[in-house]
Amino acid sequence: MTAGRLDEVLNPRGTQTPTQLSPLSPRLQDFKNKKIYLVDLGKPESDTVFDALEQYLTEAIPAAKIIRKRKKLTYFVNEPELWDEIQRN
Repeated sequence: MTAGRLDEVLNPRGTQTPTQLSPLSPRLQDFKNKKIYLVDLGKPESDTVFDALEQYLTEAIPAAKIIRKRKKLTYFVNEPELWDEIQRN
């Protein structure tokens, strides 16, 4: 170490700011007249996963309507019209 030189040692753990916890949403009693949106982000082979998921949900929850959407843009680009449609329904 050179005379007069100070080195600062940092704590690698960092500090975590406290977060506000919120309770879980109340659970639905049933899925009658409800819609379940499956939003595909366009990852490779995601169509295979969504095909299986859609088939499973259709059989497991016949009272619900399964709606499948694929984002037009990449994962990092927001699509407000898609999220608005989902919230409206």
